[in-house]
Amino acid sequence: MLIIRKKAKAQSIAEYAALIIIVSVAFGVMFRYIQRGIQVRVRHLNQELNDSLR
Repeated sequence: MLIIRKKAKAQSIAEYAALIIIVSVAFGVMFRYIQRGIQVRVRHLNQELNDSLR
């Protein structure tokens, strides 16, 4: 019984660790995607502003 509990607990910890890693990677990718979109939007606004000032 004790061995089964330790194995189940270790498996549970490993599953939580994997879940945390997956969620962290997902947040990192999402942040990068949003950051890139904002950079493109700022670049386009700067181009429009420069065109209107000419």
